[in-house]
Amino acid sequence: MTAPDPARDDPAHDDPGRARGPGPEAGAGPTDGVHANTFHGPTAFLVGDHGTQHVQFVYKWKPAYRIEDFPAEARPVSTQVLGKHPSRLLRAAHEVVPFTGRLRDLDELTRWRDDPTPGLGVRLVCGPGGQGKTRLAAHFAGLSRASGWTVWQAAVNEAGADPVATSGLPAAGAGILLVVDYAERWPVPDLRNLFQDRTLRDAGVPVRVLLLARLSGYWWEGLEHWICDNFDVLAAYQPLPALADDPQARAELFRQARDSFAGRLGLDSNEAVGIAPPPDLERDPHGEYAQVLTVHIAALAAVDARLMKETAPAAPARASYYLLVRERAHWGELPLSSTPAAMGRMVLTATLTRPLVRHHGQTALKWIRLADSSEAADILLDDHLSCYPPPYDELAQAVTVLEPLYPDRLGEDFIGLITPAGSGPACTPHPLPKLAVDDWTRDAAEHLLVGPEGPGTAAPWTRNALTVLIETARRWPHVATGQLYPLLKKHPELARHGAGSALVVLADFEDLDTAVLEAIEPHLPTVHRADLDIGAAAIALRLAKHQLAGARDSASRAAIHHRLAARQWLAGFHGEACESAETAVTQWRDAVTDDAAHEPGLARSLNNLGICLSGMGRWDEALARTDQAVEIYERWARRSPEDHEPALAAALSNRGVRLSELGRRREALAATEQAVRIRRQLYDRDAAVHGPDLAQSLNNLGEDLWEARRFGEALKATEQAVEIYRALSESEALDYEPDLARSLANLGSHIADEGRPAEGLSILRDAVALYRRLSEGNPAVHEPELARTLSRLGYHFAQAGRGEEALASEQDAVEILSKLCAVNPAAHEPELAHSLSTLGDHLSDLGRWEKALDAAERAVEMHRGLPGHNPAHEVPLGAALDVVARILRHKGELRGALRAVEETEELYRKRVADVPSVRPWLEAFPARRTELVEAIDRQDRRPDTDR
Repeated sequence: MTAPDPARDDPAHDDPGRARGPGPEAGAGPTDGVHANTFHGPTAFLVGDHGTQHVQFVYKWKPAYRIEDFPAEARPVSTQVLGKHPSRLLRAAHEVVPFTGRLRDLDELTRWRDDPTPGLGVRLVCGPGGQGKTRLAAHFAGLSRASGWTVWQAAVNEAGADPVATSGLPAAGAGILLVVDYAERWPVPDLRNLFQDRTLRDAGVPVRVLLLARLSGYWWEGLEHWICDNFDVLAAYQPLPALADDPQARAELFRQARDSFAGRLGLDSNEAVGIAPPPDLERDPHGEYAQVLTVHIAALAAVDARLMKETAPAAPARASYYLLVRERAHWGELPLSSTPAAMGRMVLTATLTRPLVRHHGQTALKWIRLADSSEAADILLDDHLSCYPPPYDELAQAVTVLEPLYPDRLGEDFIGLITPAGSGPACTPHPLPKLAVDDWTRDAAEHLLVGPEGPGTAAPWTRNALTVLIETARRWPHVATGQLYPLLKKHPELARHGAGSALVVLADFEDLDTAVLEAIEPHLPTVHRADLDIGAAAIALRLAKHQLAGARDSASRAAIHHRLAARQWLAGFHGEACESAETAVTQWRDAVTDDAAHEPGLARSLNNLGICLSGMGRWDEALARTDQAVEIYERWARRSPEDHEPALAAALSNRGVRLSELGRRREALAATEQAVRIRRQLYDRDAAVHGPDLAQSLNNLGEDLWEARRFGEALKATEQAVEIYRALSESEALDYEPDLARSLANLGSHIADEGRPAEGLSILRDAVALYRRLSEGNPAVHEPELARTLSRLGYHFAQAGRGEEALASEQDAVEILSKLCAVNPAAHEPELAHSLSTLGDHLSDLGRWEKALDAAERAVEMHRGLPGHNPAHEVPLGAALDVVARILRHKGELRGALRAVEETEELYRKRVADVPSVRPWLEAFPARRTELVEAIDRQDRRPDTDR
């Protein structure tokens, strides 16, 4: 039998006939884009003439990180440098102020590290910037090393740099502690790749991954579930409380930092004792000194002010400003070609972009309008390098430029202090209005992010710049109201190029201008994007709460819940999506009672509710809701075809999938053919708008036709789907990778079945490789399709006589489906049962009879235990019984084999009208029954001694 049917719904979007939004980020360099039919970016693929030639993937993957030894000692810093750059003393890497306190936090970390459970352990330490996360991790790393643990860190490869290999690492000791800083800023797929890195997987000792992040929320919930599903461990969450949350602790922390800084800067200890803390430190009415770094900044500024015979700053913002003025004074003392004003602008640029390779740095300076040529940019970059050289890295294959101001919190303060407030009535005033600001910064972020070609072109620094700007705006409200909000309202499509974690931060702003969310939400992808799905869901949830508070009627509330359900579904929050979709339908029904004009809205939500219910394994309910949507759209399409045929086609396409899930193949084919007819007409009118929808229905049509044994038509439909997706992927690769993977899986299977096994297997392996990468980004969404495609690949390996490869592929599918069943058994047990049956088949081909029988009998038991009666489960049950029959026949248990054959034949006879693909199998049963009956008769006639 064939592997599970990968026919697919239309995505749960708001308008089934939608036009696509702006394209995704173009990648990270001049080689990115489409060249010679190949898209070069996070994944690149080349599709040839798939009708007669091989379909081939070409991957160009740049490792996003490297694993290296965690520094065992604090980095030294010279007295000469400190005299000019006192802010260097604040960097955690230098450990100038001795670590103190945090005994409870260290005890928690130690218990987690030393847990006897083998394998992987993951813990998130979370707290605001400046809370002391990095210092805590460094101290814990030292304690762990002293206890025999090997300590590593994951370092991000800088934007645009050549790939950097994982460093030569020492042999693991008692275990491995891996520290990952700024975890929330990592793209989710890269972070998941890290957890699966072979260096960790093959270590042979306990591995503990310590994540450090400023926030938890949506990004952490998704990662936590993924870790649990993939590694069968519970990820731990440890919020880091404010160390300086009482007057005595703050005062002691100030004194300790003051004395440490004074010793490093050469201030007499007796004189240092006379430096008093800021007047508000102990009572701290506004909670400004809650973070350790804020207290350290105040202490450093006070010590340096005493050395410079100046008055110590009296507030946190003024302390940051004082240290930044000292930085500016240092620029003026150096033999640079640039003025201090120009160097200040370079520092702001570097803080936003973070390190880049030189040619990207040149481009950044042109975009931000600091240079009009590469030569002019090089002068500025070299001057900046003189002030802020990158740390020496023997692994680096390219020297980077634009080293940011550290610590990050100080860099964000620099942006906040030199950026003027906006001029509108809703703009928050600058906290230090009498201090000089640089008016050039008013448009700097926009120039850097938008570029000369407009916001549709993403740069290597776009994600970092948006993240830093959002983090800065969270602490400096005038940057939010004067810079960030106007920028996102003017160019909302920028959010599409940002990091999902940054969108989560933005959605959590306490005084967020919801007009910003209303502007950017429509520009976020309406298809799966692993790097943005969770952030988009956070945006949608915050926006929905605001909009529902002001909604005055049922129709408005229904539309809000409908959009929220779509976003939650894309992010993999399927239970929440189902609840939101149910609420949307209820609200629409109330609205229709008052005004029948709301029926199309009800149909949209019914259509999406069908998708959600199906994903939860509630197939009968899913079909009922989809049928209701079709009935409404048919009536409205008769009245106004132009307005409602696109939505009708989407509902019909989904009806075909629902019917297929219930085993009603003939009806499924009729619904899919009707959807294709409508979409072909729409495609002829506007290919750009309706191409994705036609391709999706053609993909499903290919499967339905194949089941109907109309092989030539099936292959033609699938080839057309691949062709459309190939064209779409050349400009919007990230949006259409899942669809392309699905159509390639179908195409490979059809080509192999047609008698071209080598070509079909190669295409299927490409589809599996793409699904594996997609699953790393969003397993809840893509792992079911990965398992189906692995099962297909295994089936065709077996058909080609490659039994061991068939077995390995099916074992992978069973492992994935077993994890999915632990979370949602109703949705995934049928597929797991089918996969176990196929696994038994492959094991029997290899002569591993006992294991084969165990797998096949588990499959039969699981099929029989499925709740309710679904005709679609009868053929897979028959297939599992058939595997049992063949194994029992080999073992000589002939009566058991005969019973299994007879039941299988009965099941296939019931289903052959709807599932013609079982006919060849059914035709073989009379001969098999006869053979078994005769064998039993011979066995019964043999003397007992021969048995």
